Amino acid sequence: MILRAREPRGHWRIAAEAPVDEEIDRAARAMLANHGANAAQEAERRSQNLLRCELEGQAAKWRKIALLVRRIEEQKNPG
Repeated sequence: MILRAREPRGHWRIAAEAPVDEEIDRAARAMLANHGANAAQEAERRSQNLLRCELEGQAAKWRKIALLVRRIEEQKNPG
């Protein structure tokens, strides 16, 4: 996945073969707004908690959110 430049209203979008689900995109931006630098770690923690409850589908969504959070952070802070 490759991030494009920031779009109007400060939203980041991913340019990839498969578009990012809007729900995942919104959740990643909300995690960044609410948790800042700890957003990816918090998303991973939620994923692990869901796995312990044997909720694999929901855990997979939180892993996608964590991945997108990291991609957004990398784009914002290259290097």
